[in-house]
Amino acid sequence: MNINDLHMHVCGGAPEEELFGTLRERFEQFALRRIGNADDAKDVVQNALIVIAREYKQMEFTVSFSAWAYRVLEIRILDYYRTRDRQVTGLKRLRADKDQFAHIMPTGDLKSRLISCLRKLHQVNRRYARIINLRYQGYQTTEICKALNLTPNGLYVALSRARSILKKCLESGELHQ
Repeated sequence: MNINDLHMHVCGGAPEEELFGTLRERFEQFALRRIGNADDAKDVVQNALIVIAREYKQMEFTVSFSAWAYRVLEIRILDYYRTRDRQVTGLKRLRADKDQFAHIMPTGDLKSRLISCLRKLHQVNRRYARIINLRYQGYQTTEICKALNLTPNGLYVALSRARSILKKCLESGELHQ
């Protein structure tokens, strides 16, 4: 029995298991040819079947059910490739950044100098030290501005000055404001 006939039976009150079992078998073969990895193909098929199960009863088909279902699968396959490409690009960028900045990664000496400079900054200007600390902890600009009662522009100015002071301290060992 073809997919459209199974769909009509389900609409007439027949159980959905046969329809979705047939879709799964055909979709897995189709997705495996497109993706090449069985586990990834099964994940993509699962996502497509979830969408189909959620939406097919409310749909008014301008094309056949089968054409619509395959289109849902094709969209999920495209999403798979987009996500995979973004992940690969991100990994390449991370590797390039790591290689580019490997020479400035903190060594034991640099790390101890940085901690010393941060302590000196805290003694001289607590606000700058707090801004550097909050930024390092991953707080967003809006959160830091709200916590310290600053405008975004004021935050960027203070952050720039604090970084400049730290840079000079790391270079000379002394804190110059």
